[in-house]
Amino acid sequence: MSAGLTVYNTNNVLQISDSISCLQFLQKGTAYPGQTIQISTNYVLAISTTAGNWCCTSLYIPVSNNIASYTLLGSGSMITWYAFSMSPTLSGHYLEIYDTNSKLIFSDGGMPMKIMDFHTGNLGNFSDGYPHNGATLSTTSIPSDKIYAIVYGQKGFLETGSNGNPGDFHSLIPGASFTANAVNIVFHSIVVSHTNTSYYVGNSTPRIDGNDLIFYAKAYYYMIIDVTGI
Repeated sequence: MSAGLTVYNTNNVLQISDSISCLQFLQKGTAYPGQTIQISTNYVLAISTTAGNWCCTSLYIPVSNNIASYTLLGSGSMITWYAFSMSPTLSGHYLEIYDTNSKLIFSDGGMPMKIMDFHTGNLGNFSDGYPHNGATLSTTSIPSDKIYAIVYGQKGFLETGSNGNPGDFHSLIPGASFTANAVNIVFHSIVVSHTNTSYYVGNSTPRIDGNDLIFYAKAYYYMIIDVTGI
């Protein structure tokens, strides 16, 4: 390295370096299921809910050049959301690391994103090639003293509009179902009302199945992060 500090963990995986920046926690809020929030397009969104409930996000919809809108879906009375970004890194008290351009990239004053689990796959692994209500993609254990949240990337999903009508779509979405000791990615069946755009269609693939217009995306990936103390 040319400046700063390099730190590896016991598995020889690089943790801190003068040449990389960490995603830092910047903002936190709450919303009820079905509520829409707006955050910067430069932010990475994570969501969590209480044990016994589930949550999921819609595809983001650009509001302006740097603002995006997300609809938070799920059960229960409240969903907690967290926003992370590459900058700024808050000034610390005991440890600060700068890159060769004198930019602060790590400090004890910041709250870097702590990734605990990562999953990626293809819904074609299901026997019929599509998800079904109650199907579980994965399970991540949560220690009793920790709070976890999910960062959605590509969400595998299935949407059906009866008779090709883009009005009310029956959607199977991969919600993060939280228990006291685990977060399970389980497909939930919901009905969402569409006007000019879909919550999930985005870059998905359309097909006709009988009289039904179906949109689907088989690929999925997401991260489970530790938000304890945030």
